[in-house]
Amino acid sequence: MVKEAKKSKGMKEVVRKRKIFIVLMLAWPVLHLLLEWYLNFDIIYMAFRDYTFDIINGDFVGLDNFKGIFNLFNPSNNTIPEYYALIHCLQLMLLVIFINAPLSLAFAYLLYLQVKGYKILRYTLYIPVITSAVVLVLAYRQVFQPDGPINYLFNMLGIEWPNGGFFSAESAWSSIIAFSIWTGFSTNIIYFLSCMRRVPDSYIEAAKLDGASEPRVFFSIILPLASPTICTMISLGIAGVFSWALPSLLFVPQNGGGYNVGTMGLSILNFTTGRHYGLAAAYGILVTIIACPIMIGIRKISHKLENAVEF
Repeated sequence: MVKEAKKSKGMKEVVRKRKIFIVLMLAWPVLHLLLEWYLNFDIIYMAFRDYTFDIINGDFVGLDNFKGIFNLFNPSNNTIPEYYALIHCLQLMLLVIFINAPLSLAFAYLLYLQVKGYKILRYTLYIPVITSAVVLVLAYRQVFQPDGPINYLFNMLGIEWPNGGFFSAESAWSSIIAFSIWTGFSTNIIYFLSCMRRVPDSYIEAAKLDGASEPRVFFSIILPLASPTICTMISLGIAGVFSWALPSLLFVPQNGGGYNVGTMGLSILNFTTGRHYGLAAAYGILVTIIACPIMIGIRKISHKLENAVEF
């Protein structure tokens, strides 16, 4: 009788602990979903209101915020960072697809082949991943200062130093693009290299026995089998373009004011810090409308390119 009572009590304790575990496991995704839906609806609500005079509730202004956003792209506003936001985002997308992704694949394959000096190359490429962005910016700026090594190299080659330097209003965006190329493919290399190392050695050996060269092995075996990872990383890179703002904030003063380094993410940040919450919400909705078809299209294209077997 006592044993049965203890057994029954033990089972009840197990059931109680299991219920607590299930509740705790479900609590976070449910709260996350509720918070996400609340934020989405709140952004839509804010997009139709002006918080200049009433910071809590705002005043209903209809479509004025959306009209203000579209007015930013008027050619007469070509002196403000927001005017260049869409153009710069398109440039960053091209950078992700046609520069960062190919460079990442090329360097990852060199590391995969373990070419001579690959350890030094690996440490050099991994530095941007393990180093703070602020430290990278300081080092980058030091290299491109008028008394830095790049200026010395320019003088040796007889190249004229850019007017105002590399971080003037005229050259800031080009310098930021160069910085993004330097730091943008390092993370991809880690994923691509990991993917390449999961390709069965038997595939590579069979191809080489048939006389396939290294370029043929890369394009006929490595690239098709790694296509799911490549497409995923490109999709993540393009998705990050729409919130891209940190390099502009680190390189130029006053959130890019007076510099043509505007991006959509930086525009939203500028509106928010200026307490133009209605404009920021309207801009966020506009970014979503632009980004969704692009991401859906990229995913459809990637699904056609992906191999059925993932590594």
